[in-house]
Amino acid sequence: MRVSFHCDAPMTWPDALKCLHVAVTRRTLKGAVIGEAQRVSVEKALRAVTIDAAYQLRMDHWIGSIEVGKAADFVVLGGNPLDWDTERLMEIPIVDTYVDGRSTRHDLKVH
Repeated sequence: MRVSFHCDAPMTWPDALKCLHVAVTRRTLKGAVIGEAQRVSVEKALRAVTIDAAYQLRMDHWIGSIEVGKAADFVVLGGNPLDWDTERLMEIPIVDTYVDGRSTRHDLKVH
């Protein structure tokens, strides 16, 4: 069975790194660990928020992984989640976001 973790607002926060962190650490906002045996590896959590989530939506032919012919929607992270301290996954910087293959950095407005 392919498991997916979703960040679908308004039911939950729209923050994939937070979703990744919770799946890996099972830690609450106050620091308690709930369901320690249900922790998953960073690699499994990454699959669950990307290709396996797309599979459950029946959209894995279009989204969920970076492949020729798929939508080019992705983020560029400032660190590798597989090498990052699992307690600090939410601190990985987001360097850029691409939608349909185009950087959204030019859309940022400074006030």
